[in-house]
Amino acid sequence: SKMSTEGSTVNTKVTGAARDKCWQARDVYFVCLDQYDDDESKCAKLKEQFEATCPATWAKHFVMRRNYDRVKTQGVVAMYSDKDRGTEPEWVKRLREQQNAKK
Repeated sequence: SKMSTEGSTVNTKVTGAARDKCWQARDVYFVCLDQYDDDESKCAKLKEQFEATCPATWAKHFVMRRNYDRVKTQGVVAMYSDKDRGTEPEWVKRLREQQNAKK
């Protein structure tokens, strides 16, 4: 599809190959952020690649979604109190261990 912007025409359609490249750049950038505890200075080149590869609205959405998911995950871990230890799902145990390691 095409969209007109002040006389110029912008192609808003993203091909499958471009979408796949965007997702791959996103995944590599987010893994870097996870590895370096969100220290963007360690992932600057990957961030540039991510932003250059993905449409700006997509990049913004992916970052917002990642932040939302992280906050939501912290809330889930908080729902399991100390008395629940041993009964929570394995992924919650791993999240708790990751959070405790950062303290």
